[in-house]
Amino acid sequence: MSGSATAIKDFYLRVGQFNVMNLVREGVTYYGREKYAKEEVEKKTKWIAHQLDLMEADICAFEEVFHDDVLMRAIHQADYFKGKKGELVCLNCTGNSPVVALYSTYPVVSKQSIENFPKESSLHFDGYGDIPMTKFSRPVVRVQVKLPNNMILTIFVAHAKSKRPIVSDSLRHDPLAKATGHALSLVQRAAESVALRHILVHEMQNNNNPVVVCGDLNDNIHAVSSEILTGTPPWKKLDQKTKRQIWDTMLWDTTEIQVRTSDRDVTYSHIHNGRYENLDHILVSEEFVRQNPNHIGYVQFVQLFNDHLVDETLSDMPRKCWQSDHGQVVAMLKIYGSGAPKSARVPLVSSSSSLSIPAPTGGSPSTPHSPRSSSGRVGSSHKVYVEVTKDSVV
Repeated sequence: MSGSATAIKDFYLRVGQFNVMNLVREGVTYYGREKYAKEEVEKKTKWIAHQLDLMEADICAFEEVFHDDVLMRAIHQADYFKGKKGELVCLNCTGNSPVVALYSTYPVVSKQSIENFPKESSLHFDGYGDIPMTKFSRPVVRVQVKLPNNMILTIFVAHAKSKRPIVSDSLRHDPLAKATGHALSLVQRAAESVALRHILVHEMQNNNNPVVVCGDLNDNIHAVSSEILTGTPPWKKLDQKTKRQIWDTMLWDTTEIQVRTSDRDVTYSHIHNGRYENLDHILVSEEFVRQNPNHIGYVQFVQLFNDHLVDETLSDMPRKCWQSDHGQVVAMLKIYGSGAPKSARVPLVSSSSSLSIPAPTGGSPSTPHSPRSSSGRVGSSHKVYVEVTKDSVV
């Protein structure tokens, strides 16, 4: 480092996850029958602003946004963002259906909405044919932001299909129709997980580019649909080369990292019919896992803001319509600056995937980076791994 260069100190990045629940303009009908009064929208934006002040997230993912201007009203009301530059990425937000969004106080360098499944991710049953699903029910958003150490962080925001059965209103209490409807919901959620997994593997494989995935995945982290998305740790007796290949494309749940290093698990982001679950997740790639010798930062602390959630099986207190039925999650990442004593340096741009994903909308595609060789080298750096499993993350 030259004498004129200014060393960048280690810094903290707070990433938030926030399902705002049906954020719609006043007087606009959504789902064919519901609408908010003006006073209710005012209360909702004020409440969202209050939660944002509690979260203090530099980057925040949102789900169930019908109108981005209503979300901006809430952001402008939040004291935490006053005096700070920021950009809201909310692509294809027409008001006809809910979409995902991301707000960043760091510069956005690329943005993309992904609606179609990669062709390679189609599900085929021998003797039965293909499952006819080719699109995400809510398009995934991919955003790249530039951090203070010039690192490019790639963030995906997703909202998976809910557990609610796909069934007509007239049959919603029919036990057989509900069973079929739950199966259809599960198949859709699984198909979306497979499609996003294909995208993520191509994003993370054979490079050191850090990735964060935020979203309401509508299931706990060890559900099959969630583990399709994150990947699963390698079997202990596999050879090291195979293990390295598996670790390279895995994602770790920040809440689980927190739970495994704390005294007890008191985390939940949703209550339904008396069941407390974590449906909202912030996932990180191996670049934020301490057991990776070349990690460029780590998950230091995770907070959940769920005091507003009410267990309706225990209480007669009704839920306020301007509040979300989800808790908010914030993961605080400590990221090493330019003086970090780590051998791996992260490229300033991320890979342009060869996966057959539709052309980006609302922004330009990412620029290519210098590829890593098959030996695992980036420049003069070489990845050396220790045993990293979901059961040993600290």
